[in-house]
Amino acid sequence: MKIIIQAGGLGSRMKNLTNVKPKSLISAKYMPIIFHLFKKYPNDEFIIIGDYKFDVLDRYLATFAKNVNYILIKSHKKGNAAGIKEAVSYIPDNEPFMIIWSDIILSESFYVNEIKLGCQVGIVDFKCSWSLINGRLEKTEKTGCGVAGLYVFNNKSWFIDFPEDGSFTEWLRKKDIPLYPISLMGSIDVGTLEAYNKINSTVNRTRPYNKIEFIDGKVVKTGITDEAKKLIDREVLWYKKMNEYKFDFIPKIYDINPLTMEFIDGNNVFLMDFDKNTKKIFLIKLLWHYLKCIIMMKFKHRILIFIQSILKKLF
Repeated sequence: MKIIIQAGGLGSRMKNLTNVKPKSLISAKYMPIIFHLFKKYPNDEFIIIGDYKFDVLDRYLATFAKNVNYILIKSHKKGNAAGIKEAVSYIPDNEPFMIIWSDIILSESFYVNEIKLGCQVGIVDFKCSWSLINGRLEKTEKTGCGVAGLYVFNNKSWFIDFPEDGSFTEWLRKKDIPLYPISLMGSIDVGTLEAYNKINSTVNRTRPYNKIEFIDGKVVKTGITDEAKKLIDREVLWYKKMNEYKFDFIPKIYDINPLTMEFIDGNNVFLMDFDKNTKKIFLIKLLWHYLKCIIMMKFKHRILIFIQSILKKLF
């Protein structure tokens, strides 16, 4: 089944998390949100709609989703219907397909077991701005029948008059399409900062292309993809160079294949109880301090010779 992912939108409800990247790339449960869909449907084709920070999404997928079968299209319109008309054009006639919002993490138990004439609408057990009541969409909050943003159509014939922008749900409400509930119980909607904070933990968090293990009080880091392995190789070279400079402010390295290092029992600076500006100032001062240390160690001999030459001229 082909899957259309609506990954557009500013993600304004996620506040500073989307300052430099689209919402679909925010890390939740140890990987970018959109990668949960790639993991669940490894053999399916994705048609991804992007707009905000499109270049960031494009580069990230090109680098870390090389094994994913996807098409990325850019929308220039507004509303969650934006881009869907073009995306549907990639769906063959008479084939079922799914449309899903990128901020939904589907449960392991969710599967589409049958295709019904019309549209199956994903239903969750928490309140949403839209509800499916007796086969009709209503803009009202009702527990047990909230519409979370997943739709399975039997074919694309319903989309002949689909608009280029506006509200997808409003369009669907007005269409004479048979609607059926399909349970999304156990799935997670990461559409707001509050929801994100409830499910996301920064403890032992890593990138989707890395694997981190804690063995006998040590940290073992391995790359899952070829790109990640190259990054770890560069990291190893950096540690080696720092050791040459006698730079002590790094973890001890026990092995390089796989990269095995000392476990540091400390706090992530982003979890510290500081406001945003204080964190910035703290990080800048910290980075500048250690950068000066590295420069001094690398050019220590030259600096000493320069100081000696100055002293000779003075005395």
